[in-house]
Amino acid sequence: DTFHTMFDRPTKGSLVGGTALAGTRFIQVVMDSLPQAAAQTFLVAQLDSDDQSWAMVASIVGCIVSVAYLVATTELDADKSLGLRTNYPMVHGYIPTESAVREALVLLGIVLFVGGVLGAKLIALATLAG
Repeated sequence: DTFHTMFDRPTKGSLVGGTALAGTRFIQVVMDSLPQAAAQTFLVAQLDSDDQSWAMVASIVGCIVSVAYLVATTELDADKSLGLRTNYPMVHGYIPTESAVREALVLLGIVLFVGGVLGAKLIALATLAG
């Protein structure tokens, strides 16, 4: 999917490369990273503090960062799409394209925002479940 998007080639089906890539990222988040983060958070919350290890917590943080990164890169691809910027200028076009530093800072902000919201929700759910 990334190949088709980078070189603007259609996939074997009728999907545009960017749409297929966004679908692949969505499946990775919904079927892999989110359930894994939720399950691990619930399990770690039920353990005694002396039974918890740094690797367990690092795995949860890795899941959160994975989700945040996939959301940020999908947003970057959608926002830089000429078609979406033309058809929906009120929504798309906020990521600066003239400066790589500014673009990276906006992406970092998206990653931190999504990661913070997801982390807070997981902590709240684990607290309520425990």
